[in-house]
Amino acid sequence: VAWRAGADGSRPQLAVRAEVDRLALGDLVEMRTPAALYDRLLDVAAGTDLAIDIGVERTSLGDGRFGRLAVDLASQDGEVSVERLSLADIAGSAATMDGRINATSGEFELEMAVDVASLPRLMRLMGLRPRPGLALLGPLNVRSRIEGDRERAEIGVDLEADLFTATGTGRLTDWGSTPQGSLTAKVDAATTAPLVRQLGGIPVTDPLLEGPLAAALAVDLDQGTLAATAAEVSLGGLTVMLDARRGSTEPGPPDRIDLHIGPISGATADLLYRLATPPLGLVPGPPSDWLGHWPPQALSWDWLQAAHDAELALTLAFADPTLPPLELAAQLRDGLLTVPALRFDSPHGLVEAGLALASKPDGKGADLVLDLAAEGVSTTILLEAIGADPG
Repeated sequence: VAWRAGADGSRPQLAVRAEVDRLALGDLVEMRTPAALYDRLLDVAAGTDLAIDIGVERTSLGDGRFGRLAVDLASQDGEVSVERLSLADIAGSAATMDGRINATSGEFELEMAVDVASLPRLMRLMGLRPRPGLALLGPLNVRSRIEGDRERAEIGVDLEADLFTATGTGRLTDWGSTPQGSLTAKVDAATTAPLVRQLGGIPVTDPLLEGPLAAALAVDLDQGTLAATAAEVSLGGLTVMLDARRGSTEPGPPDRIDLHIGPISGATADLLYRLATPPLGLVPGPPSDWLGHWPPQALSWDWLQAAHDAELALTLAFADPTLPPLELAAQLRDGLLTVPALRFDSPHGLVEAGLALASKPDGKGADLVLDLAAEGVSTTILLEAIGADPG
């Protein structure tokens, strides 16, 4: 450690060089306020020239055990040059960062690299429970760039994996408090089935899903709140389009959701339900297995008491060319979900339905009112439509 006090208008200088065998990072970094550590570094660099070269062979944070930590940075007249900030053996993965930061203006240009050897191991280290299929996922290489200042930030991310690539961009203001701006992401894969098997742990046998995968997502943030989302996903021959936005000018989450799925078959619907079951906490399916064997697990109806009203417009286009699209409109207001009128007129018959679902005052269960009328529809066709055996 070397220190030279400022004199005759010169700036103070601090130089630290050290090699440490073990270090508990929790003794130095308060993870609940990581921004405070960044602000403290800028405060010091604004008034003192620095030369820091520190290496720690083994590090830990809480129950996590990591490899070598390297910090190599210097500052002069408030301009901080980060030559290397790296941490190795993060559950087999590694992360590095370099770039520059101006301690006076707050401007920065940083590049980061994260090489993930095993995503399940990294998730378990973070206290998350990975899905079994993720064990099939190979290494991930992430490269990101971020530049801006205390008020704005521009972000670019590139991800490479064995079976897919992804890119992301973002432009945000007030990013340190109430982010406002836009984020985008794109994912591409040469084949859909192997990637779905890796990410979802579900084998894909539906020929409709053979072919490439392409996904695009755009998100708008307003005062730290999700204001609008647009997504389009192509899974082989299947397309899913989502548009969610705020109907009024008042701040708040999206209250109008338009969802289009198609062309869809019974096998495709079964696969989509299985994929959505873990993240959405759905009853394990497919729903055709419930006939005569209703799942015993308790259902939660808390979602009916959402703080904000919402409207959903759903369009299903079927793989069967003789069937017209199914269009469904639903509303959630004051804890009451309604489907005012559903009419599906096909060569196989006419179905009309209306639905109202409300959670009980004690939150245990829900009251359902269903009006259903069918004309010219055979039982065999109905059972086949939901994937059940007509026999």
